Amino acid sequence: MNFILITRYKDSWLTLPMDKRIEIGTQLYAFAEKYTKAGKFKESYTFSDGRIMSIWSVESFEDMMTILVQHPYVINNYADYELAPVIDHKGVDKIFSSFGKPS
Repeated sequence: MNFILITRYKDSWLTLPMDKRIEIGTQLYAFAEKYTKAGKFKESYTFSDGRIMSIWSVESFEDMMTILVQHPYVINNYADYELAPVIDHKGVDKIFSSFGKPS
């Protein structure tokens, strides 16, 4: 099961002293490395407005929530997030084929 996680910094993140940001950034790097090695964290993109979009491949929604509650920005309440499941094209084709082909 794949998910897209979109993270947006809160204003409280922007007011932190740089040494605190570096500390949390170091935690984020370790978090990302852990889940990259586990094959769950696939990719990450940063938008010019500061949003971060990451792609995750997990076993279930519960698995994704277990990961999310360990995210350094979420733990420290420095970001808002949106989480959405993603269906690939093969999955969409399978769903539509179950309805039969139009005549």
